[in-house]
Amino acid sequence: MKWFHGTVASTSARLTAAFMAVLALFGVALWVALSTFEQLATAEAEVAAFEDAKHAGHSVAAAIREQYIHQAHTIIAGDRSHLDHYEQAARNTRAATRRLQDIAQREDHLQRTLKIARLVAAVDDAFKTRIVPGVDAGDRPAVQRGHEAVERLVDQVVALSEGLNRELERFSMEARERERGMRERARLAFIGCFVLAIAVAGILGFVMIRSIRGRLGRLREGAFNVATGDLTTRIELEGRDEFTDLAEAFNQMASELRNHQDAAVKAQKLATVGQVAAGVAHEINNPLGVILGYLKLLRKNPELEKLAGAELRIVEDEAHQCQRIVRELLDLARPPQFERAPLDLFELVQDSVERLGELGTVPGGIALDCRGTPLVRGDATQLREVVANLLTNALEAGSERVEVCVEACNGSVCLEVADTGSGMDGSVREHAFDPFFTTKPRGTGLGLAISQAIVHAHGGEIAIDSAVNEGTRIRVELPAVARSPEARA
Repeated sequence: MKWFHGTVASTSARLTAAFMAVLALFGVALWVALSTFEQLATAEAEVAAFEDAKHAGHSVAAAIREQYIHQAHTIIAGDRSHLDHYEQAARNTRAATRRLQDIAQREDHLQRTLKIARLVAAVDDAFKTRIVPGVDAGDRPAVQRGHEAVERLVDQVVALSEGLNRELERFSMEARERERGMRERARLAFIGCFVLAIAVAGILGFVMIRSIRGRLGRLREGAFNVATGDLTTRIELEGRDEFTDLAEAFNQMASELRNHQDAAVKAQKLATVGQVAAGVAHEINNPLGVILGYLKLLRKNPELEKLAGAELRIVEDEAHQCQRIVRELLDLARPPQFERAPLDLFELVQDSVERLGELGTVPGGIALDCRGTPLVRGDATQLREVVANLLTNALEAGSERVEVCVEACNGSVCLEVADTGSGMDGSVREHAFDPFFTTKPRGTGLGLAISQAIVHAHGGEIAIDSAVNEGTRIRVELPAVARSPEARA
């Protein structure tokens, strides 16, 4: 039943094929009926021909007897008073004989009718040449001899006619039997074709309904799961037909709904972060500023610097860490504000690497590569923050070497940062861009979230490719800008 599961034709095509098959069977039934009707018409014509010939044979026998009776009346009367009646009877006999010749169906029947016609002519000739002259002459012995000769001829005509009639009767009965057999066969064939058509229609309908019901059930179950909130539901249907197209559209809808839901959740998170950041910025930044001010004063005291210099530096570092967290919260919560201007992304990467070196991060393990003309339109400060976040994450992943490649490709500028660190598993990769999600002991989980927001604001995309113990590769794509003739000069 593979054909009925959409692997060959669509559901509409299968329904059409089933309908056409049923129509074909009904067409065969109609053809059988018409063919049988034609054969029945031929058989009925054959029966009618035999019946007509049989009646014509009886007419010849009856006519020759009537002609003989009129001959006998002439002999009995002994004059010509009955000759007019005889002539009419003779004409009737000749007409019946000619009709029998015209409707003869077989060659042997035709030969018999010709013989009958010759005998009829002989009867008339004998009467007119032997009996009538004898009657006129009053020659009774001649009349008697003529009468005996005519009687023998009439007996021959009657015998031939009756023999022919018996044979025609047999042929007529055989033709009727054939006609009855044709009728019975036609009835059985007609009933058989319609029963077969109904059976095929029932089987096709059952198979089609079972197939469609199963596929509809899976679609209904998927729709129910989505309605209950399970947006991970996917419907897998075998074959290619309207139901698989509907399943694909359903899967795409569920995927889009999940994306929209994730975006809504993320927007809600960012809104919450914004509310928190607005309060934290005021309530924490001011005390942090006071703490850092007093720390500077304390560190200016040589005695305190000697006794607790290391502890004071730790407190200062932690205070700066708190300020950085507040700043990142504000960056994530606020819509990116920037001025777009053409800039060379590779030059921006080089500048970010140099700044990391100035901050004490050793950039010796960073390899830079540039292909094409990586010109984009954006905000240098924010894109520099993206590059710094990616490079910092790569260096903090325990990587011995970081490879940075910037290249122009298909209307975009691609930035790839690859490290050889510990990598990420699937669950970490899935939440890498979520705010506050981090695997670092001192991380805030805001770097990649802020980088994603900046990239999206520039009309670009950012993606992660990583595996455990195989390192991580982050790819950023930004729309390219054609270099102006002045810039090329």
